[in-house]
Amino acid sequence: MTGVRCRRDVTYRQTSARDLELDLYLPEGEQRRPAVICFHGGGWENNHRGMFEPHLRDLAEQGYLGVDATHRLSDEATFPGPIADVKYAISWLKDHADEYGVDPDRIAVAGHSSGAHLAALAAVTPDHSTLDPACLDASSAVSAAVVMNGPYNLEQLGQTAPARLFISGFIRRLFGAEYFERPNAYRLASCFTHVDGSEPPFLVLTSVDDEEVPLSEAVQFRNRLRSAGTSVEFHAADDGGHLAFTGSGERYEEGISRITAFLDRNL
Repeated sequence: MTGVRCRRDVTYRQTSARDLELDLYLPEGEQRRPAVICFHGGGWENNHRGMFEPHLRDLAEQGYLGVDATHRLSDEATFPGPIADVKYAISWLKDHADEYGVDPDRIAVAGHSSGAHLAALAAVTPDHSTLDPACLDASSAVSAAVVMNGPYNLEQLGQTAPARLFISGFIRRLFGAEYFERPNAYRLASCFTHVDGSEPPFLVLTSVDDEEVPLSEAVQFRNRLRSAGTSVEFHAADDGGHLAFTGSGERYEEGISRITAFLDRNL
């Protein structure tokens, strides 16, 4: 694609489980530019890095540096391992801002499904004493967040039987335990726990007919952010299901248009 270079399989963190990698989508030009770091879905247990390639190519054409990053999966590290990786990726990009021409004060996070949870949790817990790895060189704070069809109140969802709620089984495996065994961890992982009005602007996208994550998750998260005074834009598609705004989704064009406009206003 003209004007966009892709640098793949860049190691950003070495762990005992494996080296964690990301792909970079680099626009033309030498000037400092805003960046978007995306985290894939997959129930915290499947590596779907690459799912954001259409978004990041489109955004790179508009001058945004794009990052598509993975994290340790739930069979490699239970919570808080994955969110520590997400925060490490944010810090890594700031540490390499000069190398890639990034403005470290204009970085957004984005994610879909479980990746939306991790992106949102990172955005509402900047420089958190428990969730940030001790070895970070740069702040984990970001300037905006885009989340799609994600679960945000794991403390509540984790108490629902998997037979009644599809995502509950994935949540239990993220923690490696039932809710009653690690209630404090479930609460710490819930975005609701941390919202206090100091959050960056949010764009919350969802779909009315999401069959995997209840629509109420996005609605209640929007309401929680608004009640705290945080700037939040919200859109629920009438159809498209859980994958509505992904690269192969029925609402991709609508989604990327909203995402680009949101980032233009907030980065």
